[in-house]
Amino acid sequence: MRFLSAAIFLSFTVSSSSVARAESLAPPCGIANLLAYQQMDGSCSVGILNFSGFGFSASGTGDALLDSASQILVTPATNGFNFSQVSHEPFTVDMGQTANYTINYNFVIDPAPVLDGAGMSLDPPFGNVTATQFYCNDGFFGESAAGAP
Repeated sequence: MRFLSAAIFLSFTVSSSSVARAESLAPPCGIANLLAYQQMDGSCSVGILNFSGFGFSASGTGDALLDSASQILVTPATNGFNFSQVSHEPFTVDMGQTANYTINYNFVIDPAPVLDGAGMSLDPPFGNVTATQFYCNDGFFGESAAGAP
């Protein structure tokens, strides 16, 4: 029997300064694996939000088999993204194992801050999964604007 014990920690940068509001809306974000988002040059948009600087890291315990960025599917959704496996299988690990995925990205509200955050979800929405969002207003997590921890 397989049990799911995974965590996705998402960190965001929200900018609502007058300079950020003056930016134009980037081309729409598409459905792609997370590696493609990491390699994206510039920004893409979902609604009135521009997203950029995607980062990813994975860690686990108990010799868990971890997914790579190319195995995680990013699907634009209302004000954010859904994350699932490219294979459309559920995220799983064996009993006594954990898998932790950290996905970082920045977003800018354009043209004016009518929202107070971005959304995310996991697919499928069952099992022992914890998703945590962190926001940093008008700044960046870590060392750079690219979301490097």
